[in-house]
Amino acid sequence: MSQLWVFLESFGELEVMALSSEESRHVAARRLRQGDAVVAFDGVGHTATARIETIGKRAVEIRIERVEGVPAPSESWLLATAIPKGERLATMLPM
Repeated sequence: MSQLWVFLESFGELEVMALSSEESRHVAARRLRQGDAVVAFDGVGHTATARIETIGKRAVEIRIERVEGVPAPSESWLLATAIPKGERLATMLPM
């Protein structure tokens, strides 16, 4: 089974962090136990290997073991499309 990825606002190495209630539900749904490995990410290019420290009814704490920075991709993307009609542009831009 693949490792669970959980989101944290920020984290430091060898730190115990509490997961949000939403992320804690994913741990419960996957039936993970204390000591199981997860991958934490912050959304700005950092990932961390972590282990589940404690599991409560609605709260999960993880211990960050190692933090890694992921470099930005060297390639850029270009998306081209035909000119949309009517309100379709307002729908397409947020997507």
